[in-house]
Amino acid sequence: MNHYPAWKNLLVAALVLLGAFIALPNLFGKAPSVQVSRDDGNQLSEVTVEQVASLLDEAQISRADDYVEDGRLLVQFDDVQEQLRASELLRENLGKAYVVAVTLAPRTPGWIRNMGMQPMSLGLDLRGGVHFLFEVDLEAAVAQRLDIISNDLNRQLRRERIRRNVRVVGDEVRVRVTNVADLDVAEEMVNDREELFEIRRVETGDE
Repeated sequence: MNHYPAWKNLLVAALVLLGAFIALPNLFGKAPSVQVSRDDGNQLSEVTVEQVASLLDEAQISRADDYVEDGRLLVQFDDVQEQLRASELLRENLGKAYVVAVTLAPRTPGWIRNMGMQPMSLGLDLRGGVHFLFEVDLEAAVAQRLDIISNDLNRQLRRERIRRNVRVVGDEVRVRVTNVADLDVAEEMVNDREELFEIRRVETGDE
């Protein structure tokens, strides 16, 4: 039996309810989200927020919630696929004046956010580490790689005193030598440099 005075029981009950209420934001978890902010650090305008909503609606990308916090727009989605589609769409259409980043945002309902309540921020050890998502500009990476290969081959052929013209055309590295006898040497250098290259010999007039 409970032999404590009624006021003590009420105090304990009130403290338990208060603690449960304060902990409430932690119960909703996090959602895959896209964060949109200005590159210059200024706050987003209402026009930009409406533009983002319009772009997502036109692309038929459904979102779970969206709100502005600290001058940044957070758009939440139900799954990662929608998040990635939205991220790519917004990057293509908003331009370089805006920063579009994928993130995880709390699913806290609006009425709780309006009260200034936020979920507890856990350290990396309690969150199980950190997750990085890297996106590669494949076209730029290939172009840069071809430029490096072209410069390396040009230097190697110069050391062998072979008259040549080395340049990048599209997704090819083209090596033209003046003396036909130097073709074998040039081809061997290409093979040694990049074994995965497909090598074709063409007539002087064919580029």
